[in-house]
Amino acid sequence: MDNRLIHMLRAARQAGKILRRYFGETLETSIKTSITDLQTKADLEAEERILSILEKEYPEYNIHSEERGFEDKGSDYTFIIDPMDGTNNFSLGIPNISISIALMHRDVTLSGVVHSPFLEGTYYATRGDGAFFDGLRVYASKETELPQSTIVTSKGYGSPLNFERQLMKELHEKKTKRILNPWSTAYAMTLIGAGHIEGMVSCGAEIYDIAAAKLIAREAGALVTDLKGNQDDDRNNFFMVSCTKELQKELIEICKKIEK
Repeated sequence: MDNRLIHMLRAARQAGKILRRYFGETLETSIKTSITDLQTKADLEAEERILSILEKEYPEYNIHSEERGFEDKGSDYTFIIDPMDGTNNFSLGIPNISISIALMHRDVTLSGVVHSPFLEGTYYATRGDGAFFDGLRVYASKETELPQSTIVTSKGYGSPLNFERQLMKELHEKKTKRILNPWSTAYAMTLIGAGHIEGMVSCGAEIYDIAAAKLIAREAGALVTDLKGNQDDDRNNFFMVSCTKELQKELIEICKKIEK
């Protein structure tokens, strides 16, 4: 295992301990870009723990973290960090959150970690080496039918709400088994890689929510394209993930009917 991935795993797990400690407390929240875009003391402390580990080991690497923002150190390598994907859930007492850390070389994701603090389990992948959950190889489902599939929708804070609403309407009309928006994009996408969920459509999720999980899903055998079915790049935030080419074709046809 690459040393950088080892440090990313350690950083995510230590941040998870901080989030578990704060969970259930009444924490003051501050609004960032919108009323649903929140920040708490737990986010900040978890991020600082991650950064203290990664910056000690790789001080020359750029940092792009949700709370601190982008720090350009002139490197070709960048750590993409979300110390808590699901702050709204956390503030409501819903333990559906994750910690996401990716390492990118220019615009290509080399490795990714998504840690679930409350399950104390971690998904991770290195480009070309497959996807894993706590040491066990994981694979995407072989499901081909929407009526037998669970599909997740995800959007960014500044993304067009109408797109997601139309998407959900179309999925309902196709008799999709279940449609979810779990407010934790990173963890939901790893569940595609693990074969528990069949697909996801991202309508503009932030880079720190998707960078690690997109790699994990792809390394588990899931298909990742843009909304028109074209080749996806690792920074694109309007994209879809599905477990089979048959489901991917159906999602592409649905998205073609919807204007962004």
